[in-house]
Amino acid sequence: MVLVLRQLQEKCREQNMGPYATFIDLTKAFDTVSRTGLWLILERLGCPPKFQQMVIQLHENQHGQVRLNSDLSEPFPISNGVKQGCVLAPTLFSIFITMMLKQAAADLDDDEGVYVRYCLHGSLFNLRRLQAHTKTQERLIQNLLFMDDAALCRPYRASPSAHDILVPCTISSDAKIDKEIDNRLAKANSSFGRLYKQVWNNKCLKCKAKIRVYRAVVLTTLLFSSETWVIYCSHIRLLERFHQRCLRTILNIHWSDLITNVEFLEQAEVSSIEAMILKYQLRWAGHVSRLEDHCLPKIVMFGELSSGHRDRGAPQKCKIQMQTKGNYHESRPT
Repeated sequence: MVLVLRQLQEKCREQNMGPYATFIDLTKAFDTVSRTGLWLILERLGCPPKFQQMVIQLHENQHGQVRLNSDLSEPFPISNGVKQGCVLAPTLFSIFITMMLKQAAADLDDDEGVYVRYCLHGSLFNLRRLQAHTKTQERLIQNLLFMDDAALCRPYRASPSAHDILVPCTISSDAKIDKEIDNRLAKANSSFGRLYKQVWNNKCLKCKAKIRVYRAVVLTTLLFSSETWVIYCSHIRLLERFHQRCLRTILNIHWSDLITNVEFLEQAEVSSIEAMILKYQLRWAGHVSRLEDHCLPKIVMFGELSSGHRDRGAPQKCKIQMQTKGNYHESRPT
């Protein structure tokens, strides 16, 4: 859903329809589920009475205690939430949060949302080449769910001075990723620094083992959600600079060794950051194109807003330009 949110931001910016979003972060979501409400939801959804009774019995007469050193408190009843560690807990919570968002969106008017026009039948890839609008469909987007967080979307103009909002990644009101890049660099630098003595400066470990740890810990932190980025050369330079500094530290290469960036990348058997991001984005684009036609990421990625107009002149860089970078064509595989 991070991809969908970023795509909506880009399309709203391109068509001068600034979005308005409200982020809802549920604290202790699993522990605050109303069990009475959950049983009513299961009943309304047609859950078999026998199975529902089994679920209720699993949650009845549940007690907890608090341990302080070797002392235990008196048992107290637990009347809310789903059982932690239970295999049914994620499914029950998903049902509960889905119905809660459905009820919240039921009070919204038809114009309180973002309409996306799309056409996913045939070999048409670019909606701007389609003149007959009767062949297109519309989808109303009012809420996006990521894990236990939700974003409610409405088609109002956002203030350019609005504060950045944090979900698993940084979402900025101007649809840029400058804050996200800074956040990723800070987290990756912290991960790299914590392993300096144990891994990078450990002479008992081989370089290949260090590179594997670097890939698994640092690069995954640095390039988290990079599939959704609209990246510029300035961002690439910042990421490449950090990447090269880390690899030179791991391989113990100094500036006086006169080794070029290409040579030590070949020595470490690691790709450049730009190549990694392009690989991730093309792989993610292929995954989205193979989704079912009713899936929201596919609709948003291959669609456009139903209203709004584009300004004259060259548009700003957007996600869809990765098709050109990866030798995409104006057709999709059937």
